[in-house]
Amino acid sequence: MIERLRAERIFVLERGEIEDYYMPHISGKKDKREKVAAAYKFREKATSREAVLKLLFPDGDPPDRCEFDEIFEALFSWSGLPLE
Repeated sequence: MIERLRAERIFVLERGEIEDYYMPHISGKKDKREKVAAAYKFREKATSREAVLKLLFPDGDPPDRCEFDEIFEALFSWSGLPLE
């Protein structure tokens, strides 16, 4: 289902909300202010592809590609901006 949506340029995160990707010690599921603070904490740590993979797979062994690779490649290819 997700792949069919992506083919139509509709991007749905596999885990649901972006907050579901935060590290366990960063909680962003409370009030609006806490969600914003959690987003800033996540952004401070998610500075590169490698850093995001470490956040998503803290026990190691990330896949060669993850859903964010697919989403960002699609967005940049449609925009005409370079991927690197």
